[in-house]
Amino acid sequence: MLIHYVHPTGWQLVATIGLHYIAPWATLPGWLLFGPWPRVDRRTVARAMLWPAAWIAYTFVHGAVTHWYPYPFLDVDEVGAASAALATFGVLALAGVLLAVFAAIDRARARRG
Repeated sequence: MLIHYVHPTGWQLVATIGLHYIAPWATLPGWLLFGPWPRVDRRTVARAMLWPAAWIAYTFVHGAVTHWYPYPFLDVDEVGAASAALATFGVLALAGVLLAVFAAIDRARARRG
């Protein structure tokens, strides 16, 4: 979602590639190969979503007070409340889809032992 807004260079580009492209994909085979399974249940999903939900709430409250938002697509002053909410919903929907996929993989791996 940020690709249109940021243009990292130098060490910022290295960090961006490492944190947003390499690390997530490197974690997946580690989990698939070494487990533990079963690990993804409703409680785990709910707990995993607590921090992002708190961060989103804080971000919008903080932005309303200071008029500063960490990402352009969340900037209510620039894109409007509806657009910022839609972007937030999009990120949360993607997270939900990924959690559902990982939960299904987790259940299948646990059955296989």
